[in-house]
Amino acid sequence: MDIKTRLVNYYNSNPFIQKYIKGLNQSTGEIVLSYNGFTKNISIDELENIIDETAVISFLNNNTFLREEVKEEPISMVEPKVISSESDKETLNDIKILTEIKSKAGLDNLLKDFAVNESTGLIDINKAIDIVEKNTIDEVVKSIKEHYDFDLDLQNYDKTGKYIGNVNFSNASDDEKIASSFNNLKVYLEAASMYPDQVQITEEDINRKMKEYIDKVKVVLNPTKEEPKKVIPLAEDKIAPITSQNAGFADIFVLSIIVVVYAIIIVNLILKLV
Repeated sequence: MDIKTRLVNYYNSNPFIQKYIKGLNQSTGEIVLSYNGFTKNISIDELENIIDETAVISFLNNNTFLREEVKEEPISMVEPKVISSESDKETLNDIKILTEIKSKAGLDNLLKDFAVNESTGLIDINKAIDIVEKNTIDEVVKSIKEHYDFDLDLQNYDKTGKYIGNVNFSNASDDEKIASSFNNLKVYLEAASMYPDQVQITEEDINRKMKEYIDKVKVVLNPTKEEPKKVIPLAEDKIAPITSQNAGFADIFVLSIIVVVYAIIIVNLILKLV
């Protein structure tokens, strides 16, 4: 049985491990675990010997793991953080991991409560992408308007792209925040590879999507001002032709002014052309 299959089986059978797995190192075949800022690699053999959350934390702190027969021995370790109902949520990191280990069944299970096509009753990856894009735009716009950092940790976003972490303030530029936020959407664009019957996304598509995404964010931040109402031009006054027979002094004077005005307009046009 290959490493990916063993990892999928272990991942699905041990829910406690899911928030610690960051991904699979393709070059070494090791699984990457993370806790409280510490990141370590572990082989699939070692991982399968980890039987509970205490053993995970012990491995990350001491680079050893507890086996069932010795788990009651006193171990010097960092006190595990209290897991809140918020951090128990399925996150973008879960989507990323399931994509990396090519677990379509796992993805289907995570998407079934918000990305089902009402007509077919099947998972709709395009619907999921649209929802996550909207939520990601909302989150980055909020971070820009309220002047806090856009968190880069995928574990701090639920699976629909909504932020569930703690706000940290920084001096990052708006452009940096927008560019960074696209990584959240990219998680789903890469997950789309598991649904080739619905959509096929290439690297070029991702680059194009990034440009479109940045434009969308900037439109939300700077909505186009309402176009001014069009003013209906007044109908031009028709000037009755003036003949030498009926033109009096006043008529000749008005006609002279009109000629002068037109002359000025013509001169201005000539100057512009030069």
